[in-house]
Amino acid sequence: MNFTLKGQIMNNRALAIYKSVLEAMQDADEIEGVEGDDYLKLMTAIAEESMKRFDNCIDNWASNQEAKTNSH
Repeated sequence: MNFTLKGQIMNNRALAIYKSVLEAMQDADEIEGVEGDDYLKLMTAIAEESMKRFDNCIDNWASNQEAKTNSH
């Protein structure tokens, strides 16, 4: 089954991963979580890793599209 979240269609596994990531980020926001400079460093590291993975995903997708086009 697919779900629409923030305008994006996700399957059950993708939705579960998304929720798990948000839960981990929420844990960092809690009273016993990370504070101050450490919180900023954590959020920066998460953002940078997310963008790196997003860029890799787009590159792989583009390569696959090009391979499909060239195979016809």
